[in-house]
Amino acid sequence: MGVKLSLTKSIKTPGVLLFFLIAVIEIIHIQLLFGDGHLLAGGDNYQYLQLCKETTNNYSWKESLPFGGPGYDVANLFGIPLYSKLTCFLSQDISERLLIFTLYFLKYFGFFLLSKALFKRFLLFACIPACLLLVFNPFGALNPFSYLYLLDGAYLPLSLYLFVRLLKSERVDYLTLSIIALSSVIFSSLNSNPALSMTIFIPQLIYLIFNLHRLSKIKLLNLFLYSMVLILCNLWWIVAQVQYYFSSVGILSNGNWSDFTNQGSLFQNLRFIGQWGWYEGHYLYNYYPFSQYYDSPLVVIATYLVVALTMGYGVVLALKKDRPALFALVFLLISLFLVGGSRPPFGILYRFLYDHISAFKVFREPFTKFGELYVLAFSLLFYRLLLGIRDWIKPYFRTNIFILFLFLVFIFGKPAILGEHVWDKWNGSMRTFRVSVPQYWDDFYKFQKKNLKDERILTVPKTYYGSAWNWPKGFSSADDVAVNFVSNGNTILGRPINTGSTSEKVVGNFYSDSNVNSNYFNFLGVKYILRENDLDWRYSGELTLSPSQLDDWIKKLNVIKVAEFGKFTPEYLETIVNDDPNVNLKNELYKELLNRPALEIYQVDGTEDSQKFYPIGNIYYVNGEIEDISELLSFTGALSSTGLFLEDIDFSSVKESFSPNQIYGVGKRDYLSRGHYLVTVPEKGSYNVFIKGDKIGLTGFKLTPSLDIVKGWYNIGNTSLEDSKEYSFFLDIPRGKNILAGTEPWHKSNLIGENNYADLAKTLFLEEGGDIYYKFVDSKELSGSYSISLDYNFSKDILGFAVVGVQQDGGYKIFSEKFSGAGAYYNEMELKKDTNSLLFLKQEFLINDKLKSKVDFMNISFAKAGSPSVVLKKVSDEKQQKTRPPNITYTKINPTKYRVQVDESGDSYNLVFNESFDKNWKLYFKGRNEISSTRHFKINGYANLWKIEPEDVGDASSYTLTVEYVVQRKIDLLIGICLTTFFSSLTYVIIRGVIKLKEYLVFNKVCLPRKKYP
Repeated sequence: MGVKLSLTKSIKTPGVLLFFLIAVIEIIHIQLLFGDGHLLAGGDNYQYLQLCKETTNNYSWKESLPFGGPGYDVANLFGIPLYSKLTCFLSQDISERLLIFTLYFLKYFGFFLLSKALFKRFLLFACIPACLLLVFNPFGALNPFSYLYLLDGAYLPLSLYLFVRLLKSERVDYLTLSIIALSSVIFSSLNSNPALSMTIFIPQLIYLIFNLHRLSKIKLLNLFLYSMVLILCNLWWIVAQVQYYFSSVGILSNGNWSDFTNQGSLFQNLRFIGQWGWYEGHYLYNYYPFSQYYDSPLVVIATYLVVALTMGYGVVLALKKDRPALFALVFLLISLFLVGGSRPPFGILYRFLYDHISAFKVFREPFTKFGELYVLAFSLLFYRLLLGIRDWIKPYFRTNIFILFLFLVFIFGKPAILGEHVWDKWNGSMRTFRVSVPQYWDDFYKFQKKNLKDERILTVPKTYYGSAWNWPKGFSSADDVAVNFVSNGNTILGRPINTGSTSEKVVGNFYSDSNVNSNYFNFLGVKYILRENDLDWRYSGELTLSPSQLDDWIKKLNVIKVAEFGKFTPEYLETIVNDDPNVNLKNELYKELLNRPALEIYQVDGTEDSQKFYPIGNIYYVNGEIEDISELLSFTGALSSTGLFLEDIDFSSVKESFSPNQIYGVGKRDYLSRGHYLVTVPEKGSYNVFIKGDKIGLTGFKLTPSLDIVKGWYNIGNTSLEDSKEYSFFLDIPRGKNILAGTEPWHKSNLIGENNYADLAKTLFLEEGGDIYYKFVDSKELSGSYSISLDYNFSKDILGFAVVGVQQDGGYKIFSEKFSGAGAYYNEMELKKDTNSLLFLKQEFLINDKLKSKVDFMNISFAKAGSPSVVLKKVSDEKQQKTRPPNITYTKINPTKYRVQVDESGDSYNLVFNESFDKNWKLYFKGRNEISSTRHFKINGYANLWKIEPEDVGDASSYTLTVEYVVQRKIDLLIGICLTTFFSSLTYVIIRGVIKLKEYLVFNKVCLPRKKYP
């Protein structure tokens, strides 16, 4: 038999026909997914913008974080970064389409193998509808193009198939073990989401329990080898992940985790529904515009019919002791329980684990983590149902029944099939996922690649999670879009995802501290500012400045514009989708952006010589926090030659090692009492008390006159303080103008119609009450910190008081409280930018089912709050050090290793490494002798500091030091083991494949064409 005839025979097999149909379906599916977009990107899936770019590195130290940090996605090494290198010859849009097509195709392929292995039968009649249901269902609406979730969908059935195949083998199955090794490495990116990757083993564990009674010595050996293969292929990222967890355990334990563990209902979960926000919306539209579709009578009947038939048939087969069907049914029920999360009555265990184990909080969205398990289990049981129907019905009914089930599957997955689940509307801060990248961002990428290297770039205005950008089709992202357009080791500092790390707090001062100036940039070694004028400030957080406000912010800094990209011409602005129904808010976009550059890059003056490594001569210790650094720089005049130890570092160890030149205490505001401050000092002694600005009286200390002078600060006097004691004092701050004084009287709220504030009051006070009174105060100058103060004396009465800020696009709660008894109240709060007016509400409340007697507040005031900074400086005879620092130069080997050249070194000195502090950064002399880790400290609230003594370097004056993040050493070794296992397995699979091919050719007597000679 010839090769041509053999190939023709193979092509006509049902399996090949299935994958031909799947390929056609997926080509159409991909086209529907992308629609008219160039790329699919946005939300948490912004990384697709990095395809075919040199924007990522996957070392154990992630330099793309603000000032660097332990890598949380090292496992992505063989994912997007490697894929981008392999497809660099393709355009970005083709690369993404190919990636998504491949992952969807592998999902079908894995299910085909798994269903055939479990039920030992393959029929197109059953496989096509089951495959389509696996891919197109309501759970698929959650992550239609998410890279990690597509990986999960592809790997889950394939990994279970390989496990089933291994467990069925009656010999040591080296071929299956080799394929497991290959697939484990190929899909290793999935492990950058550990919660998702752990779910892979749930069905394997269930299947193992089902087959415990069949375990032989050979099967146990296969299981042992399976475990060893997984360890060899995955230990490299496990070490990195464990390292990240332990370095971030405080953040993970104390973070503000949103809890979505009790969403949905059992009956909705049965038909693949149960997502957070399924019936909820934002701004103009629902999150899932097609949610109402699933509540239409026809769809409800069709979906529950499929559920009832599938689960009912599974129960029947289970009662008949059909073990594959029983496995699928148990798998389905367990996954259904997991999808339900902490919902009663079966979620008690889930809630206990979630509340008491910090690592379990990664499962805060059970419908996203376990939904794919339920879909796979249901699809397997659905496949078995179709096999049974195929055997039961008459042949002439089969086509009609097949079409009927295809129709039911289409009803089940219509939004996913037609691409309706890909968000493509303008909705305030939500923009389409079908995006086209403006040319000016690509121009910026090329500019920084050519001109910048290892620079830290602050982006302005401040971005928040879910911010939007005014691109022609629109774009919204969980992270700053700029992270997708930097390479060469350049770092974007303005990251919106808050992990609570100290480095992020340092960056936060740029946005939250109005006193930040160029000195702060210089102190931190931040050289460039990227101004993103296309960021839509209208729907962002309160610290996001509009372009005109940003003009004023930029003017305060000593900066030079070095480049600009794009321009918002009238013609270009017409291409930007801007569908806000509020005409004023809509027109504000054009007013602010007209004829502005889209992107601008500034260089901060004085940062030309900013270094990642430098010596410091002066050490200051401050009983203060990171938020105080900017004020401390203003007070101390500290430059990059000075280091600040903050209160999170033990003073005794600092004093022992460094003998600080100056010691300071910072007055901390007590915002519940007007002008009240608290202060502690690290060391007993005499302190001068300084207040920023004009002279203000102080009570609480016994002060004596002092002559110490600091420019811009008023010296109140000198006082003696003890360490380890908290002192309380008050500033006599002049009261601001009471904006409630002289305003119109209070009006009584109507019960219905206009000026009815009952619903608003219920939202503010969380209960219904009696009469409501209101008044408005209009002003265009409301912003910043305001104080509220009042006196009250209610014997049995309760009165509520609330303040609401009114902006152009809505309102926000500033303050609400209910008062009873007697007392005086004071508090301070921040008003958001662009607050045009204030709405004040008072409400009476019922007591003992009777309306309270008429009472009111006394001496009520709402005024601008003044809260000057207070710094205490210890009186000391010590003078600033005048020793000559050594000359420092450095070479970056990679993000985890540097070589530092030290010249003209004499005495001991202090070396700063301007990267986030981590105890795993080690300093070596001659590459092998570690300089004592007991002299490795955190400086400036975030950076690394080593005190280097002459004996550490053999009294040499010129030498080379090595700074290394030692975790990478282990990971490099383990990656070597992983790659050795991978290529050994690949070689074995290829050899076995060649042998099998030869056996096939011999068995089928296939004649290869012979070369003809003349």
